[in-house]
Amino acid sequence: MAFDATKLQTFISALAVDRGNLGLIVTGGEPKAMVPPSLSAGIASIDLDTQTDPYSIVSLLQDCAKRARWCRINLLDGSMPGRVYNQLRQLSTTGHLDVVQGAADGKEKNVKWPSGAKVVIVVNESVLKKIQEPTFLNLFGPVLR
Repeated sequence: MAFDATKLQTFISALAVDRGNLGLIVTGGEPKAMVPPSLSAGIASIDLDTQTDPYSIVSLLQDCAKRARWCRINLLDGSMPGRVYNQLRQLSTTGHLDVVQGAADGKEKNVKWPSGAKVVIVVNESVLKKIQEPTFLNLFGPVLR
């Protein structure tokens, strides 16, 4: 399945003009293979499956906030650790991340999400149906199918 260039541009533009901090791309095939080139070059990317440490996702989100850059999370098997979902929900609803600064003090730090940074979640249609969070789709501004 190839993405219609006009729809893809509309999706990217909608995210770029602050229609939310999170966008969702639903593919008909394997998420990594279906990612349009314009959402690959220069964008931080990570795969999320049952083997992924949730803290690596949170770390990527922190880094993207710090550098005001876009990041892409490829959902591979429908697993959505609570720690990741809660960060995405927090980002979607308040525009902030709540991150623990270090094991020594265990204090949370509220990180404001910069307007130039965006998160794009890429998922296959059949994997999307496996996600157990009933409000998952409510997190997103633009959605490309």
